[in-house]
Amino acid sequence: MPDCPKCGSSRVEKNLALTNIGATTGGALGAAGSLGGAASGAAAGAAIGSVIPVFGTLIGGAIGGLLGAAGGTLAGTATGAAAGRIADEALGSYKCHSCGYTFQH
Repeated sequence: MPDCPKCGSSRVEKNLALTNIGATTGGALGAAGSLGGAASGAAAGAAIGSVIPVFGTLIGGAIGGLLGAAGGTLAGTATGAAAGRIADEALGSYKCHSCGYTFQH
């Protein structure tokens, strides 16, 4: 790990700003894109849960919808974070915890 060129501190770590932005954006896009998956999951869950009248249909539909939405959100978050990590690595950006300076190595 390089020392800070501004203050000389060794309290430096990789700046993961783009990883965090990618994960957040990917998660939001994955959630938005998974609405169809949530609807399909709710329908499938309701059909499976219909073996137990009323409660089975409600619970099965809710669980199926949540799993459909969660799948898209998790996939989007992982993909966005991976893309952001690649960008962070390519930029070689670091941040000093002593003075707050951000620099390229």
